[in-house]
Amino acid sequence: MSQICPENGGMHFLRHSKLTAITSTHAVYLQQFTLTDKHYFNQMKPILRAMKYSGILPITIPKSGTPTFRVLSLVMAYSVCIHIWVLIMAYFNACDILLKLLERRGDFLTHIFSALYMNALVFSGCLPVLMWLDCHKFVTYMDEWIRFQVLFLRVTGDDLSLSLKRQCFVYSLYVSFMTVVALGLNIHEQYFPLWRMPIFYIMLLQLNLLSTFRGVTFSALKITSCTLARRFKRCMTERVSAQEVEGYRILWLRLSHLVLQTGEAMGKVWALLSIIFISIQTLSLYGCLSNLVGKQGDVSKAVGMGLGSGFGLISVYIWCNEAQNIEQCVRSEVQESLQTIRLQLHSRAVNAEVNAFLQTISLYPPVISVLGFKDINRGLFRSIIATLLTYLIVILQFDTGRHSKSCDLSTTRSV
Repeated sequence: MSQICPENGGMHFLRHSKLTAITSTHAVYLQQFTLTDKHYFNQMKPILRAMKYSGILPITIPKSGTPTFRVLSLVMAYSVCIHIWVLIMAYFNACDILLKLLERRGDFLTHIFSALYMNALVFSGCLPVLMWLDCHKFVTYMDEWIRFQVLFLRVTGDDLSLSLKRQCFVYSLYVSFMTVVALGLNIHEQYFPLWRMPIFYIMLLQLNLLSTFRGVTFSALKITSCTLARRFKRCMTERVSAQEVEGYRILWLRLSHLVLQTGEAMGKVWALLSIIFISIQTLSLYGCLSNLVGKQGDVSKAVGMGLGSGFGLISVYIWCNEAQNIEQCVRSEVQESLQTIRLQLHSRAVNAEVNAFLQTISLYPPVISVLGFKDINRGLFRSIIATLLTYLIVILQFDTGRHSKSCDLSTTRSV
């Protein structure tokens, strides 16, 4: 029977002999295990290869086995060469943009696009370095997925099928195609000379690949959490035993740890992306509203800028909503099944395991966070909207005051 005893001010769960058997043989079983197409790493290979070829993920992707990362490797050398080229191009682009901004060449929207472009250059310059720093965590995260799926098979007796490989392949092609479309829409603009095309393509490709990876990973976690909740409910409907509850408790704890690691595997990148995103969205909305109100420049470009900002906010809402659904599915549905078992008449061993399971859920909540600072959920989306509106109001007030002063000055001169 599992017992609960205090240790170091917390709660320590003493495991049952069945649990000891699962954990002691798990490493041996993992060594004998062969990866199949159903596993997370193999499902994500299309998008991982695209990230590798774009220079932001210097890991070795074998035909069979798990990914590895070594600082002294050809893949790392390739990534460094790509990054050096990006830095050189970013330097010349930044100098050209700053010169035009200081000389005040171009209309209002050109200045807004230049500011957006500078944000993207900063992101592209920092992105590979942050990815290199987190590569060890990323590889560990892939290994944790494999370990979880192996344990899932041992506890439930069935494979965890994610069915995301085709989705990853389609998204990778879609991202590349939409990046080319974005180039085509901006190629004839005065703020976009032809020599900027390569760096612009790399920036958009890297940003879209990261966004796609996050979205597909959230889908994988949602499928996993819902599958685990359904299997646990079905198992408890067929028969309730202390050993079964204990096995699912350890499986749930592994899933909760996996959800937590999702935010830590690329935490530095997500933190930078969040900061750049808020800056880009603020500038885009400011450019759109200021242009529509003041009628400065092409209205169609301002509307396009507003639509782009809207699509970006929709994407962030989808991510936050998916993260919220993952937490609810992992926690709420399993808790509901446990409370149902608790109300029924069972043996002492079963009741002890149910209580241990419920306390495990309360002690180790399955939340996705950005470096542990902010949880990704609908509350984060509300915070982003509030921050955007605050910055936007301040900038628009400053802009209105500047225009009123210029109007007063012109009136005084005319008099």
